[in-house]
Amino acid sequence: MSMPSRARALRTLPLVFGGAIFLGFWQLAGAAGLFGSSLPALTDTAMTMVKRSQLLLDALRTTLGEAALGYVIGVAIGVGLAGTAATVPWLRAAVERLAATINAVPVIVLGPLLIAIMPASQAPIVIVAFMVFFPLVAATCTGLGAASRAHRDLFTSYGASGGRRFRHLLAPAAVPALLDGMRLAVPVALLGATLGEWFGSEFGIGPILVSSMQNFDIELLWAAALTVTLTSLLLYGALTAIVASALRRYGDV
Repeated sequence: MSMPSRARALRTLPLVFGGAIFLGFWQLAGAAGLFGSSLPALTDTAMTMVKRSQLLLDALRTTLGEAALGYVIGVAIGVGLAGTAATVPWLRAAVERLAATINAVPVIVLGPLLIAIMPASQAPIVIVAFMVFFPLVAATCTGLGAASRAHRDLFTSYGASGGRRFRHLLAPAAVPALLDGMRLAVPVALLGATLGEWFGSEFGIGPILVSSMQNFDIELLWAAALTVTLTSLLLYGALTAIVASALRRYGDV
């Protein structure tokens, strides 16, 4: 095994070990009834996921569609505003304050307000865009400021225009931070879509969580929660691998 592969294996070992401990505790606590009927055993939850797989997959498809659309909108607005602030420096403080203000608005407050002014099916998309917007602005602003002083001075000495400086220096330097921001925003998007569905949506994982709580269908509640959690982890892991591969391939360009 090569040194990079061995290093990656050592980094993932604590995650695997911690996950195994968590899942083992869940199984033992549920089987022993440690928390009463509110926590079924992991095996019972897995069986419910298999039995209700069609329901969960249909709901997950809806939630993923909302998360993807809101994610694209949030990324586009966040990166666009941060890029504008980089080329028009006096706008940067205003953009950062706007992002911080939006991030400070609780989703629990935003949801009912959105339901009052738009169809319930659109609220999850808007909430995802709001939640994705802040990390992308922060990551992009940080990345656009990552170019070294020496490189900036070199572009200045050659009389590079603002547009050329942005295209050939600032934007390439921002790529690692931007990719990190996009990676971290993936689970945020899925969480935002699920929460947004709580406020009146008819389809998706959110309504299943609400109805299973109201009907005290605890096994379905945990099955839905585990489904969206595993999906979030898989998407995060996939994008992490893509980002790592891209940085290895283009990191020195």
